[in-house]
Amino acid sequence: MRTKTALLTAALVAAGVASSMAQNVYSVNVVGYVNLSVVPGFNLISLPLQNADATSSINSVLTNTSVNVPFGAFVSTWNPTNQQFNQAVYAGGDGHWYDGQFINLVSNSLVPGQGFFLFMPAVVNGGVSNMNITVVGSVLAGTNSYPVSKGFGFYGDYLPIVGDLTTNGFPVTDNSFLNTFSNGIGYNQAVYGLDTTHSSYNTNTGALLGGPATYPVFADGNFITRQLVAPKPGQGFLYSYLSPTNAVWTQVFNVGP
Repeated sequence: MRTKTALLTAALVAAGVASSMAQNVYSVNVVGYVNLSVVPGFNLISLPLQNADATSSINSVLTNTSVNVPFGAFVSTWNPTNQQFNQAVYAGGDGHWYDGQFINLVSNSLVPGQGFFLFMPAVVNGGVSNMNITVVGSVLAGTNSYPVSKGFGFYGDYLPIVGDLTTNGFPVTDNSFLNTFSNGIGYNQAVYGLDTTHSSYNTNTGALLGGPATYPVFADGNFITRQLVAPKPGQGFLYSYLSPTNAVWTQVFNVGP
């Protein structure tokens, strides 16, 4: 998925933000927008900005983000408690999201840190196929946490930065696995967590080297080649958290010196 992120300048009242974010951004609350490139079929995405609506309702976050969202598009959000999907369907005519019967507006939330599927129907005869959806919001400053539930879950970095999941606070457990998704095609990678037989890897080939591991590593299913897992802003991923208890994903981002 090609995701472009840009943060807008708000008020010139604070000095600087992390260099990995965007250039020349100054604000008490860093506000901006994210362009999500989506294609026909399923897209696994996330929203790394807090919407002005504190509830992050889908009808606030994704309503009128683009006039070209076609009728029949739908969002599937994962319920970690029931381990099943909830759906919201785009009516098209009035720009709102409804339940599957097109009767009631849905109140599904799309919060930063949450990965979800957006299905885009193929539109022919001069309609839209590939498109960008723009979402607007503010960066979560300070110390923030996102729940990581035991079992399957769908996530995305709740900060608009590229961060290695082994070093940005994401909870990794031994033999857990993570799948990224090729939008419009399907899952294209499965990698695993902590390996007790490797501590380093060949920087040229990515091949893991021997020795006890002192940190989590992601690798291919055979633990032959290390994989750098650093989702792009707006990219969602599936993670299987093999733990008897839930965890939290905590990160700190401060604006200014």
